[in-house]
This record gives sequence, C-alpha cells and structure tokens, in this order.
Amino acid sequence: MRPSRVHAAMIACALVATGGGAHAQPTPNPAPNPAPKLTTPRVPFPHPIITEVFYAPGRNDDASGDGKRSAQGDEFIEIVNPHDKTIRLDGYVLTDRNAPSAGQLKFVFPACTLNPGQAAVVFNGLETKPQGPSGTTRAASGPNPSFGGALVFSMENDSSTVALANGGDYVCLTAPDGTVVQLVTWGEYDEVQPSALLRDDAPRVSGQSVQRKGLSGEMTPHRELDNVSFSPGVAPKG
Repeated sequence: MRPSRVHAAMIACALVATGGGAHAQPTPNPAPNPAPKLTTPRVPFPHPIITEVFYAPGRNDDASGDGKRSAQGDEFIEIVNPHDKTIRLDGYVLTDRNAPSAGQLKFVFPACTLNPGQAAVVFNGLETKPQGPSGTTRAASGPNPSFGGALVFSMENDSSTVALANGGDYVCLTAPDGTVVQLVTWGEYDEVQPSALLRDDAPRVSGQSVQRKGLSGEMTPHRELDNVSFSPGVAPKG
C-alpha cells in the first residue's frame, strides 16, 4: 500500500531529524568559544603603567644578572604597555621624590615603542651593567631575552646617594606633556606628593620587590605572588 502524502512527509522529517537517508542534514559545527576579554587598563591609552619596583635589594640580590650585587645598582622599575595597541615611550620620565638639586633619581626614555603586554625595565645602574642588550636615555636596544623580551635600560647612575629610599619614597611616571600618570609610594617622607591619574600605596618590604597583582591589581610583596623575590621583564598577567 502506498503511504499517504502526510505519512510520506512524516517519514522524510524523521530521516532528517535522525541523520538517516540520502538527504540527511550534516551536524553543524559548534560555535567557537568567545574571545577572552581584555583587562580594562587602569591608565588611559597611550600611557604605560608601573608594574614592579625593586627598591630594597637583599644581600644576595643580583637583579641585573651581571654576577654581582649592588644595593643601588640592582634597583629597578618595570613598566608595561597594558593596552591592545603599541605605544611610544619617547619622553616619558621616571623620578623619585627628591628635587633635582637634592640627588633626584631620574630617567627619560629615548625614542622607542612598547608592544601590547611588553615590559620595559630601568635599572639604577650604579656599578652594574644589565645582562644582555640594554639601552640608556640616549638610545634604546632591542628586546632582551634574559629579561623575558623586555626592553632593558640603565640610568648609568654614578652616585651612591642617588637611589630609592627603603624607608619611604615614591616613583613618579610623567608623560611627555607633563601629565603625572602614576605614583607608586611607600613608607614615610616629608615631600609633597604630586597629583596623579593613578596612585598606588605599596607595602614596605626588604629583599624583594613590590609587583602589581595582575595588570589591574594592587602592588604586593613579590614573594606573596609566586615565592620569588623579583622578576624584571616578566609582566603580570590579567
């Protein structure tokens, strides 16, 4: 007996639904996972952000990797590009709380660019030379494989009195147009703090750096993050 038109239509629908028959429909590919969301930067584009400050090296802390320890020379400041586009560092300035006439620690970045997520590390440089290629305020060098592909610089400091103070100090990041982008401060001191787009109150530490807990987190004693004392060039994630 020939099936009715209604019966035939029901059979065809069943074949499609179960994947049987000559006209079975292919199983669709699963939808791709959504792209991960970027962390909202705590400083506006095109500014970098300070992610690590090593102001109190311990007795055996050779952060520069040159084979010797220097209480001043192994100090460093790390900044990172937290944006999804390349930024220029030309003319950005790092300083501490001291006035220029009172032994100010100062570094002016030369012409260079920083890729998304890339770090730049600036060492005090007294009697030290960072391992691998490094630049100065006069010129940058290429990425340094000894420091996670970061751009590495030396302040070429030649005075033991020009250094970050363990008891109380700040690091100030200023843009070429004079905008005070960020202030990382710790301890006690008398100098007036400048107003900044972002201020971080860092803890007092010794023998370890303070590092940002993720790009959007707070400055934290480094050993609380990963049980190591410092990590110049290794940018925090997330």
